[in-house]
Amino acid sequence: MAKRKTPATGRAGTKNIRRTPLVVGANGKPAYDSDFHIVAARRQCLLGASDAELAADFGVGVSTLYAWRRQFPELDKAIRHAKRLADGVIAESLYEAAQQRVVTQEKVVVIDGAAQAVPYRETVLQDVTAARHWLAARNPERWGLNRTEAPRDHENEERQLAAVRALIGDVSVRKTSSSEDAAVRALIGPPLVSG
Repeated sequence: MAKRKTPATGRAGTKNIRRTPLVVGANGKPAYDSDFHIVAARRQCLLGASDAELAADFGVGVSTLYAWRRQFPELDKAIRHAKRLADGVIAESLYEAAQQRVVTQEKVVVIDGAAQAVPYRETVLQDVTAARHWLAARNPERWGLNRTEAPRDHENEERQLAAVRALIGDVSVRKTSSSEDAAVRALIGPPLVSG
Protein backbone atom coordinates (compact mmCIF):
# COMPACT_ATOMS: atom_id res chain seq x y z
CA MET A 1 0.00 0.00 0.00
CA ALA A 2 1.28 3.46 -0.86
CA LYS A 3 2.00 5.96 1.88
CA ARG A 4 0.13 9.30 1.99
CA LYS A 5 1.97 12.54 2.62
CA THR A 6 0.87 16.04 3.44
CA PRO A 7 1.53 18.36 0.48
CA ALA A 8 4.13 21.10 0.88
CA THR A 9 2.89 24.60 0.32
CA GLY A 10 4.49 26.53 -2.49
CA ARG A 11 4.56 30.20 -3.32
CA ALA A 12 1.55 31.48 -5.23
CA GLY A 13 2.22 32.23 -8.88
CA THR A 14 5.43 30.18 -9.06
CA LYS A 15 5.48 27.81 -12.01
CA ASN A 16 8.44 25.64 -11.06
CA ILE A 17 7.60 24.84 -7.47
CA ARG A 18 8.54 21.46 -6.14
CA ARG A 19 5.36 19.49 -5.51
CA THR A 20 5.08 16.91 -2.80
CA PRO A 21 2.76 14.16 -3.97
CA LEU A 22 -0.12 13.17 -1.72
CA VAL A 23 0.56 9.49 -2.36
CA VAL A 24 4.06 8.12 -2.88
CA GLY A 25 5.29 4.63 -3.60
CA ALA A 26 8.13 2.74 -1.94
CA ASN A 27 10.55 4.41 -4.36
CA GLY A 28 9.46 7.89 -3.22
CA LYS A 29 7.84 8.77 -6.58
CA PRO A 30 4.16 9.77 -7.03
CA ALA A 31 1.94 6.72 -6.96
CA TYR A 32 -1.64 6.20 -8.04
CA ASP A 33 -4.03 4.93 -5.37
CA SER A 34 -7.45 4.18 -6.86
CA ASP A 35 -9.27 4.34 -3.51
CA PHE A 36 -7.91 7.82 -2.80
CA HIS A 37 -7.52 9.46 -6.22
CA ILE A 38 -10.94 8.57 -7.66
CA VAL A 39 -12.82 9.95 -4.64
CA ALA A 40 -10.58 13.04 -4.39
CA ALA A 41 -10.80 13.73 -8.14
CA ARG A 42 -14.59 13.44 -8.10
CA ARG A 43 -14.91 15.83 -5.16
CA GLN A 44 -12.51 18.38 -6.63
CA CYS A 45 -14.13 18.29 -10.08
CA LEU A 46 -17.59 18.79 -8.57
CA LEU A 47 -16.15 21.95 -7.02
CA GLY A 48 -15.05 23.10 -10.48
CA ALA A 49 -11.35 22.15 -10.44
CA SER A 50 -9.53 22.17 -13.76
CA ASP A 51 -6.99 19.49 -14.70
CA ALA A 52 -4.14 21.81 -13.67
CA GLU A 53 -5.73 22.47 -10.29
CA LEU A 54 -6.44 18.77 -9.83
CA ALA A 55 -2.82 17.88 -10.60
CA ALA A 56 -1.59 20.55 -8.17
CA ASP A 57 -3.91 19.23 -5.47
CA PHE A 58 -2.47 15.74 -6.00
CA GLY A 59 1.07 17.13 -5.92
CA VAL A 60 1.90 15.96 -9.44
CA GLY A 61 2.39 17.59 -12.82
CA VAL A 62 -0.39 17.85 -15.37
CA SER A 63 1.45 15.37 -17.61
CA THR A 64 1.40 12.82 -14.76
CA LEU A 65 -2.33 13.37 -14.30
CA TYR A 66 -2.89 12.85 -18.04
CA ALA A 67 -0.77 9.67 -17.94
CA TRP A 68 -2.83 8.37 -15.01
CA ARG A 69 -6.05 9.17 -16.89
CA ARG A 70 -4.82 7.15 -19.89
CA GLN A 71 -3.53 4.30 -17.73
CA PHE A 72 -6.49 4.09 -15.32
CA PRO A 73 -9.83 4.43 -17.15
CA GLU A 74 -11.79 4.51 -13.87
CA LEU A 75 -9.99 7.74 -12.89
CA ASP A 76 -10.66 9.27 -16.31
CA LYS A 77 -14.32 8.26 -16.10
CA ALA A 78 -14.68 9.75 -12.59
CA ILE A 79 -13.12 13.05 -13.72
CA ARG A 80 -15.20 13.30 -16.91
CA HIS A 81 -18.43 12.39 -15.12
CA ALA A 82 -17.88 14.83 -12.24
CA LYS A 83 -16.95 17.69 -14.59
CA ARG A 84 -20.02 17.01 -16.74
CA LEU A 85 -22.23 16.90 -13.64
CA ALA A 86 -20.77 20.16 -12.27
CA ASP A 87 -21.12 21.85 -15.68
CA GLY A 88 -24.72 20.67 -15.87
CA VAL A 89 -25.60 22.14 -12.49
CA ILE A 90 -24.04 25.49 -13.42
CA ALA A 91 -25.66 25.46 -16.87
CA GLU A 92 -29.06 24.78 -15.31
CA SER A 93 -28.72 27.61 -12.79
CA LEU A 94 -27.46 29.95 -15.54
CA TYR A 95 -30.42 28.94 -17.73
CA GLU A 96 -32.85 29.62 -14.85
CA ALA A 97 -31.26 33.01 -14.14
CA ALA A 98 -31.50 33.95 -17.83
CA GLN A 99 -35.29 33.57 -17.81
CA GLN A 100 -38.02 35.69 -16.31
CA ARG A 101 -39.91 33.60 -13.79
CA VAL A 102 -42.55 33.81 -11.09
CA VAL A 103 -41.56 32.56 -7.65
CA THR A 104 -43.63 32.09 -4.53
CA GLN A 105 -42.25 33.82 -1.44
CA GLU A 106 -43.46 34.15 2.12
CA LYS A 107 -43.59 37.35 4.08
CA VAL A 108 -44.14 37.50 7.83
CA VAL A 109 -46.79 40.07 8.77
CA VAL A 110 -48.52 40.92 12.01
CA ILE A 111 -52.30 40.45 11.83
CA ASP A 112 -54.35 41.09 14.98
CA GLY A 113 -51.19 41.01 17.08
CA ALA A 114 -50.04 37.62 15.78
CA ALA A 115 -47.20 37.01 13.30
CA GLN A 116 -48.31 35.07 10.24
CA ALA A 117 -46.48 33.89 7.15
CA VAL A 118 -48.35 35.11 4.09
CA PRO A 119 -47.42 33.64 0.69
CA TYR A 120 -47.14 35.95 -2.29
CA ARG A 121 -45.95 35.64 -5.88
CA GLU A 122 -43.11 37.72 -7.21
CA THR A 123 -41.84 38.08 -10.78
CA VAL A 124 -38.07 37.79 -10.99
CA LEU A 125 -36.73 39.50 -14.10
CA GLN A 126 -34.18 37.74 -16.24
CA ASP A 127 -30.48 38.36 -15.70
CA VAL A 128 -29.24 39.79 -18.99
CA THR A 129 -25.61 38.88 -18.26
CA ALA A 130 -26.60 35.28 -17.54
CA ALA A 131 -28.59 35.19 -20.77
CA ARG A 132 -25.63 36.50 -22.75
CA HIS A 133 -23.26 33.93 -21.24
CA TRP A 134 -25.78 31.14 -21.89
CA LEU A 135 -26.15 32.20 -25.52
CA ALA A 136 -22.37 32.58 -25.93
CA ALA A 137 -21.84 29.04 -24.68
CA ARG A 138 -24.61 27.60 -26.86
CA ASN A 139 -23.77 29.47 -30.09
CA PRO A 140 -20.33 31.13 -29.84
CA GLU A 141 -20.22 32.12 -33.52
CA ARG A 142 -23.29 34.29 -33.14
CA TRP A 143 -23.26 35.34 -29.48
CA GLY A 144 -19.65 34.71 -28.41
CA LEU A 145 -17.90 37.31 -26.31
CA ASN A 146 -14.87 37.36 -28.65
CA ARG A 147 -16.72 37.32 -31.95
CA THR A 148 -15.69 39.71 -34.68
CA GLU A 149 -18.31 41.69 -36.51
CA ALA A 150 -18.40 41.94 -40.28
CA PRO A 151 -16.81 45.11 -41.63
CA ARG A 152 -19.27 47.88 -42.40
CA ASP A 153 -20.07 48.63 -46.03
CA HIS A 154 -20.29 52.44 -46.01
CA GLU A 155 -21.10 52.69 -49.72
CA ASN A 156 -24.06 50.34 -49.34
CA GLU A 157 -25.27 52.28 -46.27
CA GLU A 158 -25.15 55.54 -48.27
CA ARG A 159 -27.14 53.95 -51.13
CA GLN A 160 -29.76 52.68 -48.65
CA LEU A 161 -29.99 56.09 -46.98
CA ALA A 162 -30.39 57.77 -50.38
CA ALA A 163 -33.18 55.33 -51.27
CA VAL A 164 -35.01 56.08 -48.00
CA ARG A 165 -34.64 59.83 -48.56
CA ALA A 166 -36.05 59.43 -52.09
CA LEU A 167 -39.08 57.59 -50.71
CA ILE A 168 -39.95 59.94 -47.86
CA GLY A 169 -38.17 63.07 -48.91
CA ASP A 170 -35.27 64.60 -47.02
CA VAL A 171 -37.05 65.91 -43.95
CA SER A 172 -33.97 67.77 -42.79
CA VAL A 173 -34.19 70.25 -45.68
CA ARG A 174 -37.85 70.04 -46.67
CA LYS A 175 -40.10 72.81 -45.35
CA THR A 176 -43.44 71.78 -43.99
CA SER A 177 -46.63 73.52 -44.99
CA SER A 178 -48.94 75.08 -42.42
CA SER A 179 -51.51 72.32 -43.01
CA GLU A 180 -48.84 69.66 -42.25
CA ASP A 181 -47.85 71.58 -39.10
CA ALA A 182 -51.50 71.69 -38.01
CA ALA A 183 -51.87 67.95 -38.59
CA VAL A 184 -48.74 67.23 -36.52
CA ARG A 185 -49.95 69.53 -33.71
CA ALA A 186 -53.31 67.78 -33.71
CA LEU A 187 -51.54 64.44 -33.24
CA ILE A 188 -48.94 65.41 -30.64
CA GLY A 189 -50.49 68.47 -29.03
CA PRO A 190 -49.11 71.99 -28.67
CA PRO A 191 -45.38 72.53 -28.09
CA LEU A 192 -44.28 72.44 -24.46
CA VAL A 193 -42.13 75.54 -24.80
CA SER A 194 -43.31 78.37 -26.96
CA GLY A 195 -40.69 80.38 -28.69
